[in-house]
Amino acid sequence: MVISNPRELEKLKDRIPNLINIIRVAIVFPLMIMHILGLETGSRANLHASWTAWAFYLWLAIACWLIFFSTLNPQWQWQWQALRIPSFSAVADITMIGVLTYLFGGIDSGFGILILPFVGSSCLLSYGRYPLLYASYASILLIFNALADSNINMYPLILDAKTVTNTFVVVAGSYFVAMIASLSVRYIDRAGKLAHENHVAYRRIRGLNQIVLNRVQEAVVVINVEHQTILFNKKAKDLLPMLEIGQHTSLFDPVAILWDKTSSRTFEHHIDTPELTARIRAVPMNKKQNKLLILYIRPQSEIQAEALSVKLAALGQLTANLAHEIRNPMSAIRHADGGTLFLDEVADLPLSMQVKLLRAIQEKAVRRIGDATEQPVDVRIVCATHKNLEALVESGAFRQDLYYRLNVVSLNMPSLREMRENLKLPTPYLLYKHSHNNRPYTLSPAAQQMLLNYSYPGNFRELENILERAVALCVGYTVQIDDLQIQDVHHKPVRTETAVPVADTLPSEIAAAPSRLLPFDPDTMQIQDYLDKIERDIIGQVLKQTEGNRTQAAKRLGISFRSMRYRMERLNID
Repeated sequence: MVISNPRELEKLKDRIPNLINIIRVAIVFPLMIMHILGLETGSRANLHASWTAWAFYLWLAIACWLIFFSTLNPQWQWQWQALRIPSFSAVADITMIGVLTYLFGGIDSGFGILILPFVGSSCLLSYGRYPLLYASYASILLIFNALADSNINMYPLILDAKTVTNTFVVVAGSYFVAMIASLSVRYIDRAGKLAHENHVAYRRIRGLNQIVLNRVQEAVVVINVEHQTILFNKKAKDLLPMLEIGQHTSLFDPVAILWDKTSSRTFEHHIDTPELTARIRAVPMNKKQNKLLILYIRPQSEIQAEALSVKLAALGQLTANLAHEIRNPMSAIRHADGGTLFLDEVADLPLSMQVKLLRAIQEKAVRRIGDATEQPVDVRIVCATHKNLEALVESGAFRQDLYYRLNVVSLNMPSLREMRENLKLPTPYLLYKHSHNNRPYTLSPAAQQMLLNYSYPGNFRELENILERAVALCVGYTVQIDDLQIQDVHHKPVRTETAVPVADTLPSEIAAAPSRLLPFDPDTMQIQDYLDKIERDIIGQVLKQTEGNRTQAAKRLGISFRSMRYRMERLNID
C-alpha cells in the first residue's frame, strides 16, 4: 500500500468503521431472523427466558446502536486510542459473539468462527494496541463454550476430538488475526506519518520553487500536454492577468502546436496579439510520462529597451563614464548629489527606468551595482519634454505616480514662433558663436525681417542651424536673405505677415463672415483682453467647423498643433 497524501490516510480510517458496520449488519440481521423463526439448534435452544436470551437481546441493541451512531460519526471510535484503554465496542462485539456461540449450539455449531472478524476489528479500532488481550479474551470465551459442549460437568475434563480441533483452530485463528490486524495498523500508521512528512516537504519545496520563479527576470509559464497552465511566476501573472492554474490559455495555442511538431527541441516563437507582443522561448521537458513545456516570455518593449541601451553603450564616441550611465541610470543621480539633475525628454524613458527613477525620488537613496547598502542623495530634478505627459499617463506609456512626483512646479515654455519679438536677443550671440576668428557678424534689415516672419518648426535648434549656415555662406560680415536659405531648406515660401492681409490668413468661411467684433473702448478694457476675445472667437468657430478636431483646426488656421494647444490652454478653451 502506497499512501502519498495524508488525506488518503484519513479516508482509509473512515472506511474501517464502515467495514466493521457491514460485518455487524451481515451477522446481526440473519441471527435476528433465525431467533424470531426459532431456528436455533442445540441443547440450550429453549432457554429463551434464561440469562442467555437476555444477553442476546442486549447484544442486538448494542450492535444496532453502534451501527447507527458510527454511521453518523465515524471518527468517534478512533477517540478510544487517545484514552489508551480497550475499545468498548470491541469488547462488546467479542463478548456477544461468545454468548451467541453458546446460545446457538456451542463451538461445534460453527458460530465460533464469527469471532475472528471481530477480533481483527477490535485491533483496528484500538489502533493496533492490545492484540494479545483481545485474542486471549476471545480464546477464554471459546474454551468456555468447548467445556459447555461436553457432557461432563467439570471433571474429569474429557472433550471429544472434534471439539478440541474446532477450539484449537478458532483460538489459533484469533491470535493470527489479531497479530495481522495489529501489524497492518502499525504499517498504515508509519505510512501515514511518512506521507505527512513527504507532503510537508513537498509544500516547502514548492514554496521555495515559487520564490525562485518570482525572482526570475523573465515571465515563466509551464504548460502540460493538455495545454493547461500548471505553474507561473508573479511577473507572468502581471503580464497576463488571465492566467489561472489548470486553465487553458488560447494565447499559447501556436506555441503548443509547434511543440507537438518539434518534440524535444528548444524553439522560439514571436506572438503579436492585442493582449501581448512578445518573444517566447519554449523549452520542452520530457520525463517519463510527465511532459511539460516551459515558456520564457519577454515583451517586445523590454527587448527594444535593452537593445537601445546596448547600442548606445557600444557607440565609439561615448566615454566609459557615459556608457556606465546608460547601463546604470541611477548613477547619474548619485553623481548629482547636492546639485541639480536635468532629464531631457523624460517622456521617452522606458517603464523599467521609470520605476527606478520613482524609487530613487521616493526613497532619496540609490544603490550602486555590487553594493549591499543604499547611498542617500539630495538632488533637485528638472525634467523637460515636448510630449503631453497627461495623455501618456492615460494611455499607460508613462507612470501616473512618477508624473505626480515630478509635477511639483510646471512651467510651460512657449515655442520660438510665439516669442518672435525676443529673437533679437539670441541672434547676436549665435552669430558670434559660429563666426570665424571671433569677427562680429550682423544681419541685414531684410534678413532680420525674414527671421521674424519664419515659423521655426525645429524651434531654437533650427534657428541656430540657420545662423550657422548663414555665417558659413556669407560673403563679408553682413548676412543677407540669400545666406539664410530658408526657402531651399523647407521647400515652402516664407510667410510675411506684414505683406499679407488679415483676411487671407484665415479660412475662407471666417474671412467671408460678417464682422461681429465689438468696438474697442480704452476706458473699459485693455488691448490684450480685447485681442484675446477676438482670438478666442476665431478658434472656437474653427473648432466648431472641424467638429472639435484640433489638428484640422490648427492646419486651417496656419499654425502648428503645439501652438494651437498652447493658445487653447492660455485662453481656457475646452
